[in-house]
Amino acid sequence: MAAVTRLAGAVPFARTRSGQTAGPEIQSQIVDAVSVYLGGNHDLARLRQLAEAHSDDVRETILRYQVLVAGRRDELGELTLKLGYVQQWCREVRSANLARRRRAFAYLAAVAHHGPVRRVLGAIPANAFADSDEQVRVHAARILLSSGELPVISRVFEVILVDTPSVRLLVAADLRQHAIALCKEAIPKALGSSNLREVLRVLVSWECALHLPDMRTLVQHSDPEVRVDCMRLLPFLPSTPENRAALLAGLADQHPDVAAAAAATGRTILPNTASIASLKADPLKVVHG
Repeated sequence: MAAVTRLAGAVPFARTRSGQTAGPEIQSQIVDAVSVYLGGNHDLARLRQLAEAHSDDVRETILRYQVLVAGRRDELGELTLKLGYVQQWCREVRSANLARRRRAFAYLAAVAHHGPVRRVLGAIPANAFADSDEQVRVHAARILLSSGELPVISRVFEVILVDTPSVRLLVAADLRQHAIALCKEAIPKALGSSNLREVLRVLVSWECALHLPDMRTLVQHSDPEVRVDCMRLLPFLPSTPENRAALLAGLADQHPDVAAAAAATGRTILPNTASIASLKADPLKVVHG
């Protein structure tokens, strides 16, 4: 309780619907009520009164507490359910008003880490991939990723590959932590698709180790941009004979951009220029430096 009380003072004043800062007295009451709840007293009578009179202010305080008291996020997520906020946001995601729809998805994304919240949402986030607004689709993807379930994560990965560059860029950053799991099936499947440029650019943007042992097929691709991105990805892949052969093919590529990317990769993963010469002589013996 003491730790929660000390953090309470760091919660900024919430905003009312008119955009004005809530009064210090009301804000203090809200902070105290949330602190008492997190301290173990789950009597919601006072919080319900405050939420009825100052709905926006209570909501903003709860959402800010999620950042300040990270270890109590499930309790705070449960609180948004008990006070009816999640149910309200589920209605508002269907609004024709774009600003209201965006806000509702943003709020749901903030509490979707809590399993019971996701169960209330049901198919809402998956259906939101058909929304015309990019921000809504990004929030929907983040809601789905919060489940941590590989089939769901794989589906999000598939969907962003055919979405706009902005959505792909924003969601790719969230997908990075699931990179190893995606290497089991989703990434190999995507590497066999027709949108290889998008797939490779996502993988390169992660800048993390990926278990992809054989890139030889991609270095034979007709699109030089695909071959360039393949070279850029090689430093993050295991040093298998197949991947060393792929690097060798890149060094010998007739397209100058591919050859340059291969040379840059060679300088990154090999100890010196002599090793590049050794690679050309025998690609099966050279290992990463």
